[in-house]
Amino acid sequence: MAFTIPNVGVAGFPDQSEPDSVDIDILTAGHSITGVVSGCAVTAQGSPDMTVAVASGTISVLGVNQAVSSGNVTIGAAHATLARKDIVVVNSSGTKSVTAGTAATQPLKPAIPANSVVLAEIYVPALDTTINTNQITDKRVIVQAALTVAGPHLIVRKLSDESVTSNTTPQPDNELILPVGANEMWITEWYILMLAGGGDFNYRFSFPSGGTLAFLADVQETGGTYTNRTLTATTSPTSTQSSTGAAAPAKVIPVRGVYINGGTAGSVTLEWVQNTSNAAATTVKANSTLWGAKFA
Repeated sequence: MAFTIPNVGVAGFPDQSEPDSVDIDILTAGHSITGVVSGCAVTAQGSPDMTVAVASGTISVLGVNQAVSSGNVTIGAAHATLARKDIVVVNSSGTKSVTAGTAATQPLKPAIPANSVVLAEIYVPALDTTINTNQITDKRVIVQAALTVAGPHLIVRKLSDESVTSNTTPQPDNELILPVGANEMWITEWYILMLAGGGDFNYRFSFPSGGTLAFLADVQETGGTYTNRTLTATTSPTSTQSSTGAAAPAKVIPVRGVYINGGTAGSVTLEWVQNTSNAAATTVKANSTLWGAKFA
């Protein structure tokens, strides 16, 4: 299933069949490439209590993908005399949470938090102590973001320039992200359009603990050599860093690799920054791309 407003004849509670402005906001967000790419279904527990289960998956916020791990979220205590509508959301960092509505005779859903995707509405009757299946309404709007999926293939195109100045602390690229499931193997290629304003360019990759990335950068690096690297993630994954200078027009840095994930779903993310702190901006340009093919 995906986004729904149940008819009153099949709704667990009549209030669930009444759309409000937040339903329109959820649907409208899909046109801005904010929604669910895959998974993220919300279900009742096998032995219902005041938590619900969120399945793993991927969301997109304004075209930027973010992997979501599975887990439970807790619904707040019910009102003594009035019903309430809560929403289960995931933000652009992949954090799952519940936003509570206001208990009322005719309850409405709360406003959607900034940079968040709505997964489900939870109807909380007065004095409720368990969340059952008939209290959960699917509100997932399915989107494809800046991502084209054809079977096991994935392509991400960077939609806007991203720059840093006077900084040598690597930052995650906000778009060039490869979501990976547990025990998957991917063949990957990054084509990074980079313009260095004077501080050169320094990049690395982060990925889930237990994963291994072997990659080859097809650019001449410091020392005049080409380097093939194999990286193994730790609790805080890091990699050997590389740098290269570039003046206008932007230089293309192709990076090809094989990624084998461990048992933890997550993302392989390009991280980059200036190699030497400089007030002139170092930029990864729009139309940089990430390509991937999944083999397991």
